[in-house]
Amino acid sequence: MENIALGIVTKDRYYGRALSLAIITVHPEFSVTLFEVNQLYKAIEMDLDLILSDLPKEDMPRVIQLVDKPSMVIRDSDKGNFALYKYGNVRKMTGDILFIYSNITGRKPVGMKTMKVKVVAVGSSEGGVGCTSVALALAQEYTRYRGGRALYLSMEELESTLIYMEGDPKGRGMGEYLYHIFHSQNFSPTFLEGYLLRDSYGVEAFGPSKGRNLLLELSEEEFAQFFTGIVESARYKLIVIDVGTNMSKVSMCAYNVAKKIIFIERQNSTSIRGKGFLNYLAFIQGNEVWGKIVKAVNFSYRGHIHMEEEGDPVSFYLPRDDGSFYSGEKTDWISIDNGFGLGIKKISEFIERNLTQI
Repeated sequence: MENIALGIVTKDRYYGRALSLAIITVHPEFSVTLFEVNQLYKAIEMDLDLILSDLPKEDMPRVIQLVDKPSMVIRDSDKGNFALYKYGNVRKMTGDILFIYSNITGRKPVGMKTMKVKVVAVGSSEGGVGCTSVALALAQEYTRYRGGRALYLSMEELESTLIYMEGDPKGRGMGEYLYHIFHSQNFSPTFLEGYLLRDSYGVEAFGPSKGRNLLLELSEEEFAQFFTGIVESARYKLIVIDVGTNMSKVSMCAYNVAKKIIFIERQNSTSIRGKGFLNYLAFIQGNEVWGKIVKAVNFSYRGHIHMEEEGDPVSFYLPRDDGSFYSGEKTDWISIDNGFGLGIKKISEFIERNLTQI
């Protein structure tokens, strides 16, 4: 099913071909028709949802002008007046097109719900045990070796997403996405393009807001609405939620939607605190939560093995492996080919065999 029919009318046919290909690569649910420079009125007469044109501005419905300079961009939702920078990032442009489509037509494209998504939460009772590294590495392992698209979703108080993913100073992110969900009448939460960052493995994450993580300010009902939009986008096969040590009501929602919970401890850490945390989680979620828990001991000297005792969660041991973590010029990155990555692979294989989908 094609959700949005898009026309492109441009003076530069080579540019038009390149833009058409880029748009359908980023968002396969578009259908794009390329027109000659003298075929604008033919495009208008066709049953197209939107038309992008770099011809002189004409006040015609559904025609969005492509402009040569970023300073000429227009985004006036109240008047329905829009202009897009023709040489900008195509992912950001696609996100803008989706936003404009909803604003002008009042319609919301239906997601292609052909994929089911697997949801994993990563948390701990103590800080500094590597929740972010494990969560991100699980998503990276999935995109690289299992061929699926993965979302890393941070619920840290102060996000460390930008340590691993290069941000776009002019790009939109979580703050604007949440604003549109709860304040824009025609906005569909399945419109994720334009609000996301990507790492070198292809893992996606929302551009973080400045200051405190805005997800933690949501009510339980608002988080459910936010998360449902992500699932219904049918964009991901795996969502990994980095809950960290957070124990707020909204973090309990994250544990609730997860089908597996990776509980991380440090080698030789005090078990009393960990047991208290898990008992609290069982008190809030019910005893069935024990069937979702997988333990991972990080910074271990035992290597990437796993153990299982009757009645206890499966335990994995992630080796101490400083050689798997690198500092780049702009971002840090994790190697998933060395000892730490092999431990992550063991966890990922176990999850793949035992994880249910939603």
